[in-house]
Amino acid sequence: MCAHLNFTAKERSSSGQTAIFGINSNLDTEGIIDNLVLLQRQPIDIVEEAKRALEEAKLLTFQDLRSRLQTFKGIVNTLNTEARFLATQGAFNNNGTDTNSVVSLSTTSSATSGTFSLVVNNLAQETKLVSDGFASTSGAVTQGTIDITVGGTTTTITIDDTNDTADGLRLAINNSGLNVNATFLNDSSDDNPLRIVLSATQTGTDNSISIGSGSTVTFTETQAAQDASFVLDGVAVTKSSNTVTDVISGTILTLESAGSRTVTLTSDTDAIKEKIQSYVDGYNEIQLYLSSQLAIESETGETGVLFANFTIQNLQDTLRNTATSRVVGVDGDFEFLSQIGIRTLSDGTLSIDDGDLTDALAADGTDSEGLNFRISSLTDGSYGFITLSIGVAQITNRILENLTDASLGRPSGSRNRYRNSKH
Repeated sequence: MCAHLNFTAKERSSSGQTAIFGINSNLDTEGIIDNLVLLQRQPIDIVEEAKRALEEAKLLTFQDLRSRLQTFKGIVNTLNTEARFLATQGAFNNNGTDTNSVVSLSTTSSATSGTFSLVVNNLAQETKLVSDGFASTSGAVTQGTIDITVGGTTTTITIDDTNDTADGLRLAINNSGLNVNATFLNDSSDDNPLRIVLSATQTGTDNSISIGSGSTVTFTETQAAQDASFVLDGVAVTKSSNTVTDVISGTILTLESAGSRTVTLTSDTDAIKEKIQSYVDGYNEIQLYLSSQLAIESETGETGVLFANFTIQNLQDTLRNTATSRVVGVDGDFEFLSQIGIRTLSDGTLSIDDGDLTDALAADGTDSEGLNFRISSLTDGSYGFITLSIGVAQITNRILENLTDASLGRPSGSRNRYRNSKH
């Protein structure tokens, strides 16, 4: 049976759409038309929403990657210069039956391996002066002046009615700016047990303290200033301080008592290995992360968020090439990381052969170690060639520096690619 609809009116609805009303149909034609329009638009909305979700996921992934690269850069910065990478440790052997601690030491990367004979004759010490006794901290001090000489410079302390007590004198000395510290000592005597002790804040004869003869308070020297005296490899040395920084290159000696020791400096291979292991761990974490973002699942066809992204593919390849390629300008046994025990596995990560690495660290360095040059003429011209070799850590550091530059906001190239993909 056919239904015949007679259309008697055509009006425009409040929404601006044309509404058709059938006389005998009893159908909501306006609602039907609205639903048909909505169904036609729905696939477009779904696609646009999917695009937006993907771009947001890419942006978050780039931000996460930038954070990971910054972390890796912090690790690389512990290896990219000699000063940060190398480490030296010291050991001591007694040269006799004494068991007291004669010396302690700390080293920097400029310290070289070697063995040194050390004999400490005496330590550096400061001047100590003790005053006559006072009954208490409020005991009276004769008004006048006290001349205190420290290291050849004399300062006058004035005693008047504002500070004419033992405590007033102590404070006046401490507030004078002199390299002197004034404290109280109670000797427990029946009369006037309280004394003022003056101690130089620096050791050595150049920092000795003396009191002028016309001073209103009498002080007696109980300890004279003295320089440290020691013999290193047969050479006599005197220093004003027990902390000696300029005798053994890259080594700080702290003299602790008289006695003799043999000091042995060697490379701290354990500390160096820890830095190398941190580099390998950081490198592997980045490579595995990049692989997961670039991956495609063969069975399901699912892909990583950054699948087929050229910037990320290039980054992964660049890091791999840096870790596996020959270091330009280096010849001999250490041209590749693999020659020191750092090898590439099938999944692109690195592993360390501890035996090979230990042997490499124990071997001699290159002929260029300690090389320096000087140009004595300022006249234009050619004076020869100097080839500077940049190692794996510094090359990696430069790559990461470009990628994590704060002015870019995300890894290099990702900003433009992200913007272009939305239009």
